[in-house]
Amino acid sequence: EAGMNVLYTGVYFIDILRLAAVLCGIFGFSFSMRRSALLLGAVLVLTGAVVTLLLSDPSNRIFVSLFVQMMFAVICFAEKKRVLAEVTFLLHFALMTAEALVQSVIAMFWYAGMVLESEREVALDAICGMTTCIVILGVTAAISKYTRPVLQRYLKQFGWKQVLYYAVWIFAAGVAIGVASMVAVDNGMIYRYKVAMQLAVCVLGIGMLAFGVLLNVLYEQRKKLKEDDQFKQRCIEQQAAQYEEITVKNKKLLSFRHDQKAYLLALRALIDE
Repeated sequence: EAGMNVLYTGVYFIDILRLAAVLCGIFGFSFSMRRSALLLGAVLVLTGAVVTLLLSDPSNRIFVSLFVQMMFAVICFAEKKRVLAEVTFLLHFALMTAEALVQSVIAMFWYAGMVLESEREVALDAICGMTTCIVILGVTAAISKYTRPVLQRYLKQFGWKQVLYYAVWIFAAGVAIGVASMVAVDNGMIYRYKVAMQLAVCVLGIGMLAFGVLLNVLYEQRKKLKEDDQFKQRCIEQQAAQYEEITVKNKKLLSFRHDQKAYLLALRALIDE
């Protein structure tokens, strides 16, 4: 059990590293410049590692990891605390979904037995965490400087509606993967068939998440187009009002000139007389 907890603690540190890579590399968040915040974040991470190391029930490590990750992001990063907590909460479960996909792919070729032992399962979690870290670093290198400001502008408007929207899609993907895992518990099934089932459902879950993201992007684009149309319409109305005002002023000016001309003609007639 002690050896298992050591492996779980290693996975815990990998999760923290992965979160920092996503927040900094993809979303463009920056660390706080205050030493006290960084020191408090380091103490928090080490405390979480000790708790994970001493846990009697390894299943509770998920809640410890989630709490530490959210507090770590809130304390150590310099952005809005509410946005950091919300984004970290969603990232935790979204990365678990991606990790399940990577785990299924690796297990498909790594192990051919009937049952996956606990030690191999934890080692597989560590390998999946490192693999997703490498993928995140690759995505970070591929993201342009233009994309990060776009994400930053989107996150500045991030609210409970967006959190609820993404949470629904993440929950749906998690339920699908969980149901597949429960169905695949039957010991009469060959392990590769179990992994194949989980792999298929993981792909479905990732597809559901991607579909949700695309829907939200489409919604934001339509919202932006609608705002642009409303702005253009207001500009057109203001220009039309200005043209109407100029027309009225021109009519008054023409009337004034006509009256002035008639007045001058009357004066000339009087002078002639």
